[in-house]
Amino acid sequence: MRRTVLALASAAVVAAIPTPRECGDNLYLQQDIAESVNQWCVTCTDSPYECFPTHDTITLRVHSSKSIESSLVASDALEVAANVASFGALRDPATSPTGCHHLTILGDAAVATTVPFTSLQSLAHLSTLTLSQVTITPGAINTTSTDRPANLSSIALAQCTLPPKLELTAFEHLTSLSVTNSSLATFPSLAASSLRTLHTLDLRNNALTSFPTQVLHLTAPNVSINLLGNPLGPLTTLTVAERATYTALMQSGQLLVDAAVAATPSPTANNVAPAMVDPAPGKQPAASGSAFAWSTVLLIVVGVVALAGVVFFLVFRHRKAAAANHTLAASFLASDRVLSPFSAPALASPQIVASGPLPSLASYVRLEASEITRLKALPTTGLLSARFRGEPVLLKKLDVLAVQYDTQLERFLAQLERIALLSHPNVVALVGAVKLSGVAIAGVFPAAEKGSLAALVADASVALSWPLQLHMATGLAEGLLYLHEHTVEDATNWTSRDVVVHQDFICQWNTLAWLEDPTPPALLRFGGGVIAYAAPEVVLQLPVGRSAAQVFTLGVLLGEIATRAAPYAPWIHEVGTVEGDVRITEQFATGSPLRPHVLDNGVPAAFRAVVADCLQRSPTARPTTREVVSRLRQCV
Repeated sequence: MRRTVLALASAAVVAAIPTPRECGDNLYLQQDIAESVNQWCVTCTDSPYECFPTHDTITLRVHSSKSIESSLVASDALEVAANVASFGALRDPATSPTGCHHLTILGDAAVATTVPFTSLQSLAHLSTLTLSQVTITPGAINTTSTDRPANLSSIALAQCTLPPKLELTAFEHLTSLSVTNSSLATFPSLAASSLRTLHTLDLRNNALTSFPTQVLHLTAPNVSINLLGNPLGPLTTLTVAERATYTALMQSGQLLVDAAVAATPSPTANNVAPAMVDPAPGKQPAASGSAFAWSTVLLIVVGVVALAGVVFFLVFRHRKAAAANHTLAASFLASDRVLSPFSAPALASPQIVASGPLPSLASYVRLEASEITRLKALPTTGLLSARFRGEPVLLKKLDVLAVQYDTQLERFLAQLERIALLSHPNVVALVGAVKLSGVAIAGVFPAAEKGSLAALVADASVALSWPLQLHMATGLAEGLLYLHEHTVEDATNWTSRDVVVHQDFICQWNTLAWLEDPTPPALLRFGGGVIAYAAPEVVLQLPVGRSAAQVFTLGVLLGEIATRAAPYAPWIHEVGTVEGDVRITEQFATGSPLRPHVLDNGVPAAFRAVVADCLQRSPTARPTTREVVSRLRQCV
């Protein structure tokens, strides 16, 4: 009988090792066969079996062909592709203190792959689990077992068929749970301790019909909850405390639900306000009291009418004076227009600029102009530098004199609100908004000590060790993941100039870019310094998916961090920015390999593999942002 063992390679191995061979279809993956001890084995039909030792990271890609292939993408990261349909009980090596920490099983629509959670019962070292396009059978891991994966912290299930009840009580330290585009109909059963540790909960696009009140009892700081795409019914069963938590999470942007559910929860029988309850029949006032009450009401009505007349007279005089003088500042304060959507842009005029103009119920802090000192224009960026309470800040200003359409002001205010709801270490936060004068408002942002990423990596006087570069790259990916999971689609064409770096080398996506007028792909100009970062489908004006296109951009930025060079730098130096962009566009159109950077062997193989995957020409071949984050965390 023939048996093949996929041996561990040394740390010096950096290239993929393809090992295709015939194995069969609808295969079974199990622990140990015959003399293959402490190995995972696939029971082949065309040959006896294929086995491989466990690795720190194992990715199984189910495919419809009968071949089995393997590749070592890093010193302890193995990828296996086979037609696997079912799993037996797996375990870590009994003779080794280490085992599989990161397991990914990616199913195929053409193969019915079933994964029981009980098959993972003895993977004691497992910390992250990712399953896609598989069927998860009912059954729970024994919570009393000493070798269970008690330290599993991250579970991601995508496009999976789930049992009626998803039992996750064996995992006591979950920090991230993602169940998306699956058949989840009821909230998963969680360990009580997970309610304290879970800070990311993504249940998008499932079959939840009742609002899962359990999410209102998650106590981790800065918890993020996404329930978009579920057919949730009206919120009628919340207690007073739950309703308060719901409102707070919605206002902070930590809870995302569809618009039909987002309204303030309806009061329940337990929290109806006294004014909503009819008085008892026996408590009706006497007739004389009723007459007195009507007299009082009549006097109040007369007083209100008189007051309204006075107010109308004053407003009329004020507006008349404003029209006569044509002073924009006066109109800025006098207008009472309420912000509303426009079917088509209308030319801006003093009479239709929003009052204030900062909304009184905005999520951001309204700063006093007196707190902003030492204002200085930065002509090359269109920003203002200043000091706020002794700290350096940047201001993005909107002058009403420069507003051509009403929608420009509305968009500016809407983007301020959007940014105010974000909170992540790798995303630039909004300090607040300020009314600088009768004709100008501004968003206030913290200034980054080290400037832009483009300037930092080009500064030869700044030493960047590999651990520091990896720290920067991982943070950048984590910030993009947060933006993808907490914001709606946008067409931001990010570059390294739109990433800022702070004193501790934390990279942040600069949300000031959202306050600029968006540039349609058709208007991307040669020499603008954007095309080198854009995905081919963006430059060629093909159908674009925000996430995949920005993963491509992320790959370019990761290469820039690793090489400390701008993308396509040799071309730019040789022929200039305009001709360089022409060459890049031609490369996109002709199907030539995309290599904005050349990563040498000094860059770890696992990192090079992440960059290469992000730069795949086909958007569907690129990894998700979450996958990029997971892989970067495993790089050394």
